Amino acid sequence: EIAADGAAAIATLARKDSGDAIVDDEELGRIEFSGYDSDNFYAVGAKISGRANGVWASSNVNYAGTDLEFFTQDNTSSDNSLSTPRMVITSTGNVGMNATSKLFFDGSAATGNTYITETGADVLKVYAGGNICGTFRDSGFALEATGKLWLDGAGDTYIHERTANTLDFYVGNGT
Repeated sequence: EIAADGAAAIATLARKDSGDAIVDDEELGRIEFSGYDSDNFYAVGAKISGRANGVWASSNVNYAGTDLEFFTQDNTSSDNSLSTPRMVITSTGNVGMNATSKLFFDGSAATGNTYITETGADVLKVYAGGNICGTFRDSGFALEATGKLWLDGAGDTYIHERTANTLDFYVGNGT
């Protein structure tokens, strides 16, 4: 809908049939980004979907729990990447990413080299400048063998494992 009085435009995707309540996991609406390839084949490249998170069974305020799902098509294969969301914002505000995704902090995913990725069940690896810095597990955090645990912003106070079971403490560029 576009307001004639110059107010902000509003686009609404809504299920207009009446009768049955929305059920859990029902798709409520979707925006697709699509076009034709060089063979004149119609393809969807990305989509955003609204999906019910729970049954809409009450007329009380705030009863319409909904997740937003984001899908993108991989351009390196003919597989349909649109069947599983790459990212989901849940009805409670949590953000989830697909298990093979990386969360980049220094620019685009195509050129960035500082990121966090899940490498196994409950295992996160942290990379900076393309180098692995540490690993988070459910049991704690581990630095890589050459890593330093920095204790200040100036970069001259840290703990470092010199050899197996031998720690050096550096304060102000000294030991």
